[in-house]
Amino acid sequence: MIGPIRSEPLFDWLKTRRRANELQLLCMTYSFDLDGALGAGQPELAWQVRNNFLAFAVELYLLERGNFGPRPADLAEQTCAVMHTLEHVDGRLADEVWELLTLPAPTDDEALRSEITAVRAFITDRLGVPAANRADSIQHWAEGVKVLREISGAMGLAQSDDWYLSDESDLSEGLSWYDEVLGLLEQHR
Repeated sequence: MIGPIRSEPLFDWLKTRRRANELQLLCMTYSFDLDGALGAGQPELAWQVRNNFLAFAVELYLLERGNFGPRPADLAEQTCAVMHTLEHVDGRLADEVWELLTLPAPTDDEALRSEITAVRAFITDRLGVPAANRADSIQHWAEGVKVLREISGAMGLAQSDDWYLSDESDLSEGLSWYDEVLGLLEQHR
């Protein structure tokens, strides 16, 4: 049996997919930033990145389930708006996220690393956002960009100035940017 079919106007769908792709990129970036902050011995930065990573992963979780709204410019306001929406969608999950966001930063390195590992697992397992594995998060982002580019191109819509847009008219090796990204991922797996 086929479940209910959800229909939305194409331009709204494109805007939603675009925001999802931005969030995928942010989650991927925060995952790398966490590793950098930990490697550089900056526990305060690592804890802040952890919290931002979690907030954007929750927004992506909501967006992927059709729950989205206006985006305040301020990160704190955005986190509040995301938590408010999550409370209405899944109160128990909102309680779990709130507990993680309000947890005081650990004072020793081992506890900090343990808490960051737990949040990465929560983001991946509970929210379904590929975050713990770099290759998976990059592939998830690249697939989203590919879909957006193909649909936008087919519709003749201008794409964002800050997207990765190579000139694919001269594909000397027959590889698109997407093929290059996936090829690099395979080399590093």
